[in-house]
Amino acid sequence: MVTFNHRFSERILQYSLRGQIIYHYNGILGLLTQFPNIGDNYFVLGEPNEKKTEADSLEGMETDPR
Repeated sequence: MVTFNHRFSERILQYSLRGQIIYHYNGILGLLTQFPNIGDNYFVLGEPNEKKTEADSLEGMETDPR
């Protein structure tokens, strides 16, 4: 019974944390839609299953002095 309770509480904890992450992510996306200038200049949003470029690899990354 103790093992069942422990596993059950771990699963509930994981689902709760995932829900909180999704909630905060949606809040950030909502703020970025209200301030499109900030979102366009400082954030990069990707698409699911998008193709990666050479710039996304470690070899293609360059430091940005800004």
